[in-house]
Amino acid sequence: MAIKVLGLDISTEKISYVLLSDDQINKYGEVFSPLRGPKGGVIKNPLAMLKSFESLLLELKPQIVYIEGLAWIKNRSSFISIAKVLGGLEFVCFSNDIEFVVVEGRVWKSALLMRGNAQKEEIKEWVILEGKASEQIGKEDPFESQDLYDAYCIARYGNSKEQK
Repeated sequence: MAIKVLGLDISTEKISYVLLSDDQINKYGEVFSPLRGPKGGVIKNPLAMLKSFESLLLELKPQIVYIEGLAWIKNRSSFISIAKVLGGLEFVCFSNDIEFVVVEGRVWKSALLMRGNAQKEEIKEWVILEGKASEQIGKEDPFESQDLYDAYCIARYGNSKEQK
């Protein structure tokens, strides 16, 4: 039986997601924060975005969620905001009895791309050539944002772990 794995890439502005079942894309998209700080990037109240995510989570019904962990951000307020989002996502998953795993970026990058510090273009190239996302979505450049490329890779990493 195919397991449904949801991969999440988070930022201070949005949650990018890709749902996979046996490496096949079921659904993908982004949940945006309706509340942004005075300079655009800082979430003043991530609760609205988390509530939207919870509705999405209940609709998608994944068996497990893989979330990219925090990378160090020099901007203290942005780091705190993204930490709040991560904690909120963990709480939403926990509250809905959905298992979750937080995975560091260097870990999934090492597993899929064989380089823990792979850059954006390398990730995009891998998704298009190795990940076969272009074939599934039917577009040469399958995703609109880099964060969706990352979410796809996080879901692929999670799927590979769950198949073992």
